Amino acid sequence: MTIEHFLIVAIGVSIGFYVNTIVGFSAALVAFPFILLVMNMRDAVGLESILFLFSSIILTCKNYKLIDKRIIGELIIGILIGLGIGIKLLKTCDPSILKKLFGIFVLVMVAYLQFRNKKSRLFKKMGVLFGFGGGFFSVLFATGGPAVVAYIQNKIDDKVVLRASIIGALGIMNFIKFPLLIYTGIITPFLFIMSLCLMPFFLLSIHLGHRTFNKINERTFRNILMLLLTASGLSIIFF
Repeated sequence: MTIEHFLIVAIGVSIGFYVNTIVGFSAALVAFPFILLVMNMRDAVGLESILFLFSSIILTCKNYKLIDKRIIGELIIGILIGLGIGIKLLKTCDPSILKKLFGIFVLVMVAYLQFRNKKSRLFKKMGVLFGFGGGFFSVLFATGGPAVVAYIQNKIDDKVVLRASIIGALGIMNFIKFPLLIYTGIITPFLFIMSLCLMPFFLLSIHLGHRTFNKINERTFRNILMLLLTASGLSIIFF
């Protein structure tokens, strides 16, 4: 990998985990459009999964007392099933097809995020289904956040507890997924080395995200994020 390619990945990781630290998810949605310019889907998922493990450890420790553990229990069975099926597809599907699907997935999630403040009673007893969606997309696209958020936000009103519970649910998902990706060969020694090289960018993005969380205007940030994600999804599909 050239220095130019490394810097592209570093920019994606920095922006992605900065956003992830503020809202509790979305690292892959933001980072992947950059990473996929220089890496294939499987390697991108492997790299992001290593960084997600570190991120989950840091954010879960900081927010542990605020996490609603009952909701985690409602999601865990579905997460396990989704992870298993997702890993099998990631190993057998054509990477170019996955890349296009990811672009479509990003645009669908943009539409979802625009309306996610509307609650639905149908979600209240569907923890297994939404857990499955979280685990499945966590492997295929390194992001199970939207499915998990769709469920948790219908259970919790408090912004701080909501963010902490999302972090906790995704943390469990990342802890389970990590050894599975090593076992299947998706995470390689090269990706470990690259993740260590990216660590300064990664840690700085988390630090800045924490400092921003209580200061940023949520509406302004949300509008910028939606614009960025829309442009990213379109670029993946058509380029």
